[in-house]
Amino acid sequence: MRVVSDADLDALAARLYHLPLALELAGRYLAGHRRLAVADYLAQLADVWTHPSMARWREDLGSPTAHDLSLAATFALSWERVKAARRLFPMAGFCAPKRPIPCAALEAAAGLEQGACDEALGVLTGLGLLEQESAEGPLIHPLLAEYARCQEGAGGVLAPQAAALAREAKAANDRMDQTGSLAHFAPLAPHVRAVAESAEAQGLEDAASLWNSLGYYLHRAADYAGARAAFARALAILEKFLPPDHPRIEAVRRNLKGVG
Repeated sequence: MRVVSDADLDALAARLYHLPLALELAGRYLAGHRRLAVADYLAQLADVWTHPSMARWREDLGSPTAHDLSLAATFALSWERVKAARRLFPMAGFCAPKRPIPCAALEAAAGLEQGACDEALGVLTGLGLLEQESAEGPLIHPLLAEYARCQEGAGGVLAPQAAALAREAKAANDRMDQTGSLAHFAPLAPHVRAVAESAEAQGLEDAASLWNSLGYYLHRAADYAGARAAFARALAILEKFLPPDHPRIEAVRRNLKGVG
């Protein structure tokens, strides 16, 4: 029968930094190697990550806590979730603060599936970086939005976010035309404006699409002054990128004239 001293157990716990999953995996391994002294096992843990006990040893025995039995795989999964959250946070920062952000818009911008997006948003909510006060989507505080936009690499998410949101906005306007309901675009409107302003400041062509879609919605909502201003900004941006007779420029000009 193996005799285990408190000192050996303390040393093992210290080597594994008291990480619950690592301790569970170590316990499973020692239970399966009853002649292995804890001190000898500890000596084998020079490289914890490659030791068999931390890499799905006897996975057929199962796990009483339903954890993955690979320490590295568990950490990798957690890191992927954090990476997704780190990508979503600046995207939320470019959206309008204190207004529910439609999750579908964030999913499209980040290229995430619904489940992965929800997990990432849960991480951000749990950290207090987003608020979940509405079933319509998470909210971001103005100060946290400013903080998010200042994070390293935040500028790199704006181009794909603007492109994805431009597609979402156009699709929302198409649904609005089909149904006659402004409700398809209304939740997006403040975020389209916020992202369009940031995208325009960075000289992104997709800012024109955002302003044009917002102008179309505002025209339908009878905000004629707002529609004219949005169309004018879209036209000014496109004129920097395209020749005067380009079909996109002509389309925005028609929209602007149509407001009256």
